[in-house]
Amino acid sequence: MQQISKNKTILSVVILVLILGLIGYFYVSSSGNNSDILLQVEETQNDQIVGKDLLMALNRLNAITLDDSLLKDSVFNSLNDFSVTIVPQAVGRDNPFSPL
Repeated sequence: MQQISKNKTILSVVILVLILGLIGYFYVSSSGNNSDILLQVEETQNDQIVGKDLLMALNRLNAITLDDSLLKDSVFNSLNDFSVTIVPQAVGRDNPFSPL
């Protein structure tokens, strides 16, 4: 008798949670239509702000001038390249985990 009472209590709690979950789902999904419009307006405003920032950064980059007289300088041209070429070496086995 005690087990039947315990089962009824668990079943009633599960049903109550399901009902509350369905009510919450329908409440959130019905109010989601209004928030979608607000999100679209905010995204448009954010896109405009990002677009303005991008144009301002582009204008700053266009204002930069580089002086190439360093590359034409005789001291720069007299520098020597001391890099070492790497000699290709033999590669090991194709599959190091395969049996010998």
